[in-house]
Amino acid sequence: MLDAGQKAQPLPEFARLPSDLKQAAIDGYEKRKQFVGMCNRAGVRIVAGTDGAGLGTMLPGFGLQHELQLLVESGLTPLQAIQAATINAAAALRKEHDLGGVEPGYFADILILNADPLKDIGNTQKLDLVIYAGKSFKPTELLNVKDNFQ
Repeated sequence: MLDAGQKAQPLPEFARLPSDLKQAAIDGYEKRKQFVGMCNRAGVRIVAGTDGAGLGTMLPGFGLQHELQLLVESGLTPLQAIQAATINAAAALRKEHDLGGVEPGYFADILILNADPLKDIGNTQKLDLVIYAGKSFKPTELLNVKDNFQ
């Protein structure tokens, strides 16, 4: 989802499909979403985590927001999608006593949102404040200052 004024980034050459494979790719994509939903309904722990920032100019965080949207489209509730990116991911790394929650002794970067993501997972994009490495930032500050990520 692009904000007003943003342009979609062109796909890198390696990510472009020949026209005769596009429908097969679309069908496969939909089948993968159905599979994730089936796994979730069967009780499989779903974990979110994306390397999307490696494609084009996508900054860290934007790929995960998109992944959360895809998880909801696959049948997870917004809460289950958020848990996939927090407590489930921490448990998969065997770091559930250090990460994945907001409580004393845990490491956490925190997003303060302007809208409820449990009502619409797209609200994860409505950032008001980011607390990163113990410092508060407006989202535009993080977009404009590369040194904040070091």
